[in-house]
Amino acid sequence: MTLAEIRAWYYKNRNDHWYNSQLPLDERLMGMLWGKARMVVKRFLIGEQSISPQIAQGYEEVIRQVENREIIWKKANNAHKSADKNSLMYLKAPAVPIKRNKIHSDKNFTIFDRCASCKGNQWLPVEVDGKRLYVCYSCLPPSQYRSFGGVAINESLITRYMEEHLCLNQKFSEKDITSGILTSASTATSARTGMINPK
Repeated sequence: MTLAEIRAWYYKNRNDHWYNSQLPLDERLMGMLWGKARMVVKRFLIGEQSISPQIAQGYEEVIRQVENREIIWKKANNAHKSADKNSLMYLKAPAVPIKRNKIHSDKNFTIFDRCASCKGNQWLPVEVDGKRLYVCYSCLPPSQYRSFGGVAINESLITRYMEEHLCLNQKFSEKDITSGILTSASTATSARTGMINPK
C-alpha cells in the first residue's frame, strides 16, 4: 500500500457503518496498533508528516491483520472514548476460512467466516420474524434490510465474542501490543475459533 492508500483506508473506514458498529477506528487506537503517539499518527494521516517505506510496510501489515480479524478490540461503552490497549486481542485466523451464504443463521458462525458471494468478512446481526440471522454487510447493507423484512440488531459481534470467550482484564505489555505477536495460553483455544454463540 502507498502512503495515500493507507490514509484513504483509515478515512474511508473511520466513517463506515460496519467499522463504527463493530471495530470503531480513531487516531488513538491506530497509534496503539502502529506503536506511535496519537499526535504523530494524526500528522501522518492529515499529510503533515511522511514516513519511510519500511514503516509504511508495518502499517500495511497491521491493516491486513485488522481486515482478517487477527486483531480485534472491544467496543468502548462511551461513544467518545477509544478502546484501550487492554481491550486489544490478537487471534490466529484459519488458513481456509469457512464460506457462508450472504444471509445465514448457522450456529457455528465465526468472526473469520467469509461470504460465498463477495468473499468479505463484514457481518452484522439482523432479526427476521423473530429469528437471528447474520448478514453480509458488503452484499446487503442496512439500507436493504427492509427488502427481506430484516431489522438491525444493535450489537457488536466482535465485542460479544470477546466478552464471551476472552479475558479482557489480562494486562499485556506495550511491546506485546505493538509488535503483533501476542499469544495467551489461557485464551489460545477459544481465540483460534472466533466462534459466536447464538442466543
